[in-house]
Amino acid sequence: YESKVEGIDPSSLLLFADPQTSGGLLIAVSPQEKRIVEDLLRTYGLSASPVGKLADPDEKRVYIS
Repeated sequence: YESKVEGIDPSSLLLFADPQTSGGLLIAVSPQEKRIVEDLLRTYGLSASPVGKLADPDEKRVYIS
C-alpha cells in the first residue's frame, strides 16, 4: 500500500506493518460519541488518544505527520 502513503520513507513504512509495534487497539468513533467512549474506557481504567480522522478520499489515502 506504499503508493497510498505520503510523508514517510519506505523503510519507516515497514514499522506500520510490523506486528511487534502494532499492539494497540484502533477503534472508530463519531465525533458526537467521542466523549461517551472516552468516559466508558476510563470507567474500566483504560485510556484513549485520537490518532486521526476520517476524511473524503483523495489521491493519497494515508498521511503521516
